Amino acid sequence: MRCPTLAELPPPPSGKTGWPWTEDSPAFPSTQPNGAPWPKIGVVTPSFNLAGYLEQSIRSILLQGYPDLEYIVIDGGSTDESLAIIRKYERWITFWTSEPDRGCSDASAKGLARTNAELLGVMNADDYFAPGAFAILMALRAANPHHVLWGGGGPGLDLAGKRIFERTPYIRDQKKIGNWGVDAWFFSPGCLFDGATYRAVGGFDPRFYNAGDLDLWIRMSKIGTFVLTPETVVYVHFNPDSVSGRDRLGGDIALISSNYLHGNYDIARAKMTTYIKKWIQSPDKNSPRAPDSTESILALAPMGSLFRALLRHMARSIWIRLRKPFQRRS
Repeated sequence: MRCPTLAELPPPPSGKTGWPWTEDSPAFPSTQPNGAPWPKIGVVTPSFNLAGYLEQSIRSILLQGYPDLEYIVIDGGSTDESLAIIRKYERWITFWTSEPDRGCSDASAKGLARTNAELLGVMNADDYFAPGAFAILMALRAANPHHVLWGGGGPGLDLAGKRIFERTPYIRDQKKIGNWGVDAWFFSPGCLFDGATYRAVGGFDPRFYNAGDLDLWIRMSKIGTFVLTPETVVYVHFNPDSVSGRDRLGGDIALISSNYLHGNYDIARAKMTTYIKKWIQSPDKNSPRAPDSTESILALAPMGSLFRALLRHMARSIWIRLRKPFQRRS
């Protein structure tokens, strides 16, 4: 499907101006500079009860001016106005459904299974592409054709759309992408990745419904390299009611689990130490797992030895912490 123009889309809601409401992205040339057709891009939007942001996200994808797009929306059974918004744009949506799922990773896996596109992307319903994002990412790919992921930068926003921070994406060590936030960091919605590589590593693992993107990057990084640009390609809202927002410790334990599963034992141990420090400082110490993570993490059969190690490490850390006052008295 060719991306529609601004004039072809339904008018924006009253009072909405600027990108992507009343502004367009330049259309791509009909072919690549070498005369070859543009590769198909498949983008999935996983969504659940995010009607306040969904239309902005949809329009930011459709208005990229790209010649060959497959766009898929996987809704988790929303009860707000999301379905009315999806139907408003369904003429330009390759496939959509609304049914219960197991979260973002499950929805993303379902959607990406429906496209054979050469390049893939996942845009959350509460985030959105910048104007010209596809042009930036495709230029990055043209300059780095042998990589498997091409990503860009962008600001973090509060729920009102105000910028709350700017951070340049980076990869300091390709072999340590699992050491997220230290050796690598970028916004997952702000990238396109190679479809063949995605399929070769098995795609999104639905068990990692929190931090499933990081689990995917760890697996993809073992067979291909990533390249990033600081140019703005995405705007990301930070929602305290989202899964990642309300379950920060769950995201940490998912990242520990993924590193452990894929043989990054040094990183898993280091992340475990950081997790334990956060857990000790957390007001809820009833469980070493954040509540939202219990079901998906327990579903990981090889995790028993990890959690035994985690509990031993936690017990030792707490014991050392409790002994310090007595050591000072002696």
